[in-house]
Amino acid sequence: EQRKGPGHTMFYDVACGDETGQITMSLKDTQIEGIAKDKIICVRNGSIKMVRGFMRLVVDKWGKLDRDVEGRVERIGERDLSSIEFEVYPS
Repeated sequence: EQRKGPGHTMFYDVACGDETGQITMSLKDTQIEGIAKDKIICVRNGSIKMVRGFMRLVVDKWGKLDRDVEGRVERIGERDLSSIEFEVYPS
């Protein structure tokens, strides 16, 4: 899914996961190169951002997105952490 962020930045929401579960990852237009369906990637030092009450995995300036990873994921876990809506209560 493609969406426009602040300024002229485009974001792409992609589903990713492993045996433990799945989450939606938000990638900037500069990060989408080399990402394809069923491609194995490794996210190092990623973080969670809340987008409209839902969790998104992001790779910011402190993180790394490694696209050249060997390996295989036998199955994707059923629990989708991005499908859970959270409400923020003022403190």
